[in-house]
Amino acid sequence: GAVGILPPLDAPHHVRATEPSRYREGVVTNSSENTFHVDVGIPSGDLCCTSGNKSQPKKGTRITIDMQAQKPVAPSKPRTQLGLYWGYQTRIAVSLNEVLHHMPNSIPRYDL
Repeated sequence: GAVGILPPLDAPHHVRATEPSRYREGVVTNSSENTFHVDVGIPSGDLCCTSGNKSQPKKGTRITIDMQAQKPVAPSKPRTQLGLYWGYQTRIAVSLNEVLHHMPNSIPRYDL
């Protein structure tokens, strides 16, 4: 729904409840030994996912879900797999010089 009088954002990573999407962002609502539930904003309710050998995500954790496999994936997967805009990343830097000249190799260069 809309906040006040603002319309909802129309961006690929802000998927509407009834709109099909390969990936969705969600929040872990419950976690047990081998399974966890994720609210991904769909009318049918929370998804039940298995963690396999990976560590269990904690309740309240933001997570990216592959809706076809119903499994968690890396947050970069929608971008790398399908070329979708999926939000942006932030990082902490102590100076502008560090921002512009000392970026980790895992982060693409800024397009200035």
